[in-house]
Amino acid sequence: MTISVKGKGLHVDSITVTSSKQRNGEAFRIYRHAGSAATQSNVTKWKAAKFVDAGMTKFSMASWKVNRNFPHGTWLCASSKKSSGNPCIKVHR
Repeated sequence: MTISVKGKGLHVDSITVTSSKQRNGEAFRIYRHAGSAATQSNVTKWKAAKFVDAGMTKFSMASWKVNRNFPHGTWLCASSKKSSGNPCIKVHR
């Protein structure tokens, strides 16, 4: 599973999550992580994944238009209903 963020500085325009697997019932969401599980807060709701074919590669994907600013050092992480791992990306200047 991977997470990618588009934006400039502390402003996040969009977030995309992909998984190398195409599983029925797959869904993703984004949350802010501030150091412990007790301080997680959801940035997005669960979104059903779309199955994408790019040549010989098949994967699942979900995208959100976020269009908001985050404090310097904020970790944005992805979670999945079916795929393993919780990739994160740090928002910084």
